[in-house]
Amino acid sequence: MTGPYHGVFRAFDSLNYEHVGVASVGVDLVNVGTIERLLASNPAPFFNTAWTPAEQQDSAGDPERLAARWAAKESVMKALGRGLGDVDPLDVEIMHDCDRVPVVLLHGSAARIADQAGVVTIHISISHEEGWAVAFALVLAHQDKPLMVV
Repeated sequence: MTGPYHGVFRAFDSLNYEHVGVASVGVDLVNVGTIERLLASNPAPFFNTAWTPAEQQDSAGDPERLAARWAAKESVMKALGRGLGDVDPLDVEIMHDCDRVPVVLLHGSAARIADQAGVVTIHISISHEEGWAVAFALVLAHQDKPLMVV
C-alpha cells in the first residue's frame, strides 16, 4: 500500500493483537439539510471549526461528504465515550487511504483519550444517500484497559 496514510496502517502490522478486542462502538446519523443550512448561514466559522483543512479539501465543499464526515466524527466520539466539549471536532480527522477507504486520525484531546484507554485502532464505515449521512465506528483496544477514562 502506498499513499499519505501508508504509515498509519504499517504501524498496526507490528502490534500484538493477542489481548486486543472490541471495546466499544459508536453510530451517528446526520441530516444533510442541516449541514447545508449551517454552511449557508455563516460558512467560514462553522466550516473551519468542524473540519480540518485536509477534510475541507477532500470534501470539496460537498454538503453530503461534509455531513458524512461529521457523522463519522460524532460516531468516533461516542465510541470513545465522549462528546463535543470533551473532544474538539478538529481532533477527530476523517480521511481516506489510497484505496478511498475511510481512515480515522486522532489528534490532541481525542488522541489522549484513546491513548489512556489503550485504543489500538478505530475502524469507520461511512455512507450517505438521499439527504442522510451515517457513520459507524468500531474501537479496538487492549482488553486490560478500561475505555471510559475520566
